[in-house]
Amino acid sequence: KYGISQRTSEPYDARANGRAEKSVDMACKYLRSTLQHSGLSYKFWPHALTYWTQIRNRIPLRSNATSKADTIGVSPFSLYFPSAANDISSFAIFGAFTTIHLTKQRLQDLGLHTKLDVNSMSGVF
Repeated sequence: KYGISQRTSEPYDARANGRAEKSVDMACKYLRSTLQHSGLSYKFWPHALTYWTQIRNRIPLRSNATSKADTIGVSPFSLYFPSAANDISSFAIFGAFTTIHLTKQRLQDLGLHTKLDVNSMSGVF
């Protein structure tokens, strides 16, 4: 009805579904190297996957080229959000140490009320 047709492939045969398997393999390689480089445990894999997806969607792809002369193309992010800036300069390094400033309300929630109590916490991006 909507131009979508279902095609099935052989079970347990990665060669029959090459494009999807390549994407999954690429994501797994990136996650493995990102987690190893950051020194974080594997329980942070959902955050690493989100980080990788945000970067991957902002890389220009040749498949999104507008003409044969255009060898770079545009990023998937630019296709879906044409008016938004495709800026990656604000991305921090995954696993970098950071300091989180706590608001007055959060300090009260943690039971820190005096002037000499801490007003920040250490964290990992």
